[in-house]
Amino acid sequence: MKKNVVLGIEFTVERKNHLSNLGTVGYFTSPSTSNEFLKLVKGTDIICSDCSFLLENLT
Repeated sequence: MKKNVVLGIEFTVERKNHLSNLGTVGYFTSPSTSNEFLKLVKGTDIICSDCSFLLENLT
């Protein structure tokens, strides 16, 4: 099963069900710092983000 994290995005019920079928899902508000972003996505297979702090943390 995949670990999925959704940051700052409101999905429809259909989309939420689709993600749930892929594995566990955590829903969080947008991170306010890069460190918070990294903590929330550690070990995650799929990240759905509103892009807060995403670009500056890509390697």
